[in-house]
Amino acid sequence: MKSTTFKSLVETENINLDLYNVLVMDTQGAELLVLKGAGDLLKSFRYIKTEAADFEAYVGCCQVEDLSEYLARFGFREVRRKSFAGKVEGGQYYDVLYQR
Repeated sequence: MKSTTFKSLVETENINLDLYNVLVMDTQGAELLVLKGAGDLLKSFRYIKTEAADFEAYVGCCQVEDLSEYLARFGFREVRRKSFAGKVEGGQYYDVLYQR
């Protein structure tokens, strides 16, 4: 599989981030990798909405707390967390909204 960083995608495709104030992600546990690949471009957004779990849903995946800790470095704070699924053994999947 070939991949690229968010920052490279924006540059290659000439995307004007001034036209967007929300970043919406659903990358099956790779959300933290996407955010790290965006770097300082995260400062372009006012909101970030993503799906995340409070347990290791995929081997090596990030969890809500990992995202919150990383996004705090860019001035984001969690403003809403809504559960949409759970495991019988415990743990929840959430839609999480961050605001800067």
